[in-house]
Amino acid sequence: MKQTEVIELRLKGKSYQELEVEMSVLSTDALLALLGSKSRKIGDTASSLLNRKNERDTLAEAILKGTYKRRDAKVRAANTLWFGKANSELADDALLYLVQDKSEEIAGNALFALVALRRVRVVEKLGQIKQTARVSPEVKEKIDLAVEAIQKQDPRIYNPYYGG
Repeated sequence: MKQTEVIELRLKGKSYQELEVEMSVLSTDALLALLGSKSRKIGDTASSLLNRKNERDTLAEAILKGTYKRRDAKVRAANTLWFGKANSELADDALLYLVQDKSEEIAGNALFALVALRRVRVVEKLGQIKQTARVSPEVKEKIDLAVEAIQKQDPRIYNPYYGG
């Protein structure tokens, strides 16, 4: 049994408050692994703690290495960078990596994070992804919307319900 599985078994069924206390002493590597937990509470708590520990670039490196395979882990990873307002080229590269995911949902989630963060510096790279990467026609349409939203600094172009 992996160390992460042992930790998850110990944490299973605990409240968010209990998880916060018990997980706050875990290493960054353990939190990165727990971000991919099947348990929503454990994964979300890992996300929150990674942001508080300012480990967004470490998370970005893990994304770029292809650490996360499951949908929930990829969504949590993108959201962790977005909610933490990650402001580095490494974080942008990690989100651009997720834009190229085979799942339209993951790609859309990463695009939304880039739009919400108003990342002008990624516009050219998004154009390159649209031209060269194997992304679906739906993702290409979302890329066009994201580019327009970023250029106009208006996330509501990408998502009319955005309130941030």
